[in-house]
Amino acid sequence: MGDVQGIGTLWAVELMADRKTRKPLSVDAGSWIRDWCWDNGMILRNNRNMLVIAPALIISKEEVDRVMDFLHRGIRAAMKHFGL
Repeated sequence: MGDVQGIGTLWAVELMADRKTRKPLSVDAGSWIRDWCWDNGMILRNNRNMLVIAPALIISKEEVDRVMDFLHRGIRAAMKHFGL
């Protein structure tokens, strides 16, 4: 991951192949993570190598934890899939 930005419940996570050089991860990886999350019950969108998450304004702490768990698992699955 590269840059993580957010305001309120709108978050964006930038996917990087290399943090030091700031080389972005391929667009395919962002789409793959989006599809993995959708297939496993979490809706998010991607914009090139950015993942965009916008949960409901009434999200609970437990639900935030669940969103972060989904995102973590999706990124790890993508790393395995793309051999990173």
